[in-house]
Amino acid sequence: MTAVLSDTDAAELADLLGLLEDWLLHADDDVLEVLGRFVWPGTCAPQQYVGGLIDRLGEHSVRLSQQLHHDEPDDGKDGEPGDE
Repeated sequence: MTAVLSDTDAAELADLLGLLEDWLLHADDDVLEVLGRFVWPGTCAPQQYVGGLIDRLGEHSVRLSQQLHHDEPDDGKDGEPGDE
């Protein structure tokens, strides 16, 4: 099954995933522990899995962003300051 999103929706989703990843990276350990128990109830030491979840959020955010920008025409600039 393939999900299809408009470019606008995909960009918004990528931004939201990145924002959530960033927030979780700066969250207190208590918050991460609660998240771990919520996502993996009944698991011994569920907080050990939270790092993987955070990594996956970041990976999906980057992958979506890359796919959105993959088809954009190259403007010939390499992004270095002063190249305008």
